[in-house]
Amino acid sequence: MRPVWTVVCFLALPLALVGLVRACVEYRASVRGRTSRPHAVVGGVLSLPGATAAILYMVFPATRPDLALQE
Repeated sequence: MRPVWTVVCFLALPLALVGLVRACVEYRASVRGRTSRPHAVVGGVLSLPGATAAILYMVFPATRPDLALQE
């Protein structure tokens, strides 16, 4: 059986990427003066670690075939 994070990363990655895209859209809107810039920056900063963690967890086991992912 695979660790729970393996399953969770397939949910976490799309959600984090959607958060990053939303933060970019809000940042562009803040440049035009329609929303606050700190709100967009905080959204991007909070989404970035989730996306990074999900990507690294998918890359790490793929590059190390000697790791036993079975419990």
